Amino acid sequence: MANISELKLHAQEQLRGKYWLGFLVCLIVGLIPNVGTVTVGGIDINVNINIAVTRLTGGGGIAWPYLLLLGLVFQLLITLPTTVGRDYYFLRASTSVGKVSDILFAFGSGAYLNIILVMAIKQIIILAAFAPAILVLTFTAAISSTNIFLLLIAVAFVIFALWVNYCFRMLHFVLAESPKMPLRSVLSKSLEISRERRWLMFKLDFSFIGWYLLGALACGVGVLFVVPYHSATVVLLYLELRNSDDPNLAQPANNL
Repeated sequence: MANISELKLHAQEQLRGKYWLGFLVCLIVGLIPNVGTVTVGGIDINVNINIAVTRLTGGGGIAWPYLLLLGLVFQLLITLPTTVGRDYYFLRASTSVGKVSDILFAFGSGAYLNIILVMAIKQIIILAAFAPAILVLTFTAAISSTNIFLLLIAVAFVIFALWVNYCFRMLHFVLAESPKMPLRSVLSKSLEISRERRWLMFKLDFSFIGWYLLGALACGVGVLFVVPYHSATVVLLYLELRNSDDPNLAQPANNL
């Protein structure tokens, strides 16, 4: 199996001539969750949503509960599927040439509802894993305490949550290759791929911390230029892990 340095070099080679297309894909998908802050014609879209919701509810102010609900629905129906579309693009780009339209893969896959279901369950699992740490930190802040024991408990919960997160680190790619795969099978496959490789996946992600910090120094904009490189490398790791588990999958799935 190739080491992290080899994977990163391979990713750099694959991005030659395709970097800006990958950058555009990551930029579009990255902007989608923040659509409420995008200005069109000098008018903040968030304002329009607030006004519309307020009129619909007959209220005189900003209807925050309804905005929260709209945000959750938007994330469920649009953001999560396009995230899978982004990973589908990088899977295709690893063997041929992807297209910007790959972002919309989930919507034309014939398995849109299944993709939403799987992604939603994953989000719930990750949120549940982080919940204990959030509760401990919230309690510590509420009582204005610097109790070392509570802080250690919070750190332990954070480590556990990260462990759970890396159990499903490759779930997006499994779903991108097999969008019609049932929920239980996707979760099982993701766990199988990550088994005894979570530390490797963490080290790969952590190896980009320097690039992200450097990008953050450029008013945060530079971070955007690191994402295609990071995404392309993670895809190569996924393919390495997947193929090592099942040599019969050495060729990409037919739907890529």
